[in-house]
Amino acid sequence: MANSGRTIILSIHQPRYSIYRLFDSITLLVGGRLVYHGPAQDTLDYFSQI
Repeated sequence: MANSGRTIILSIHQPRYSIYRLFDSITLLVGGRLVYHGPAQDTLDYFSQI
C-alpha cells in the first residue's frame, strides 16, 4: 500500500523485529509526548546516544 503513494498510520505495542523492519519511519510517543521521529533504521543509534 505504501508503495502506491499512500500514508499508513499504525499503532502497535512491542512489534517483533520482522514487523519493525518493514517500517520506513517511526514516531514514538511516551505519555503523549514525542520522544523520537525519524527513519526506523536510525532508532537504535539515536537511543544509544542519549
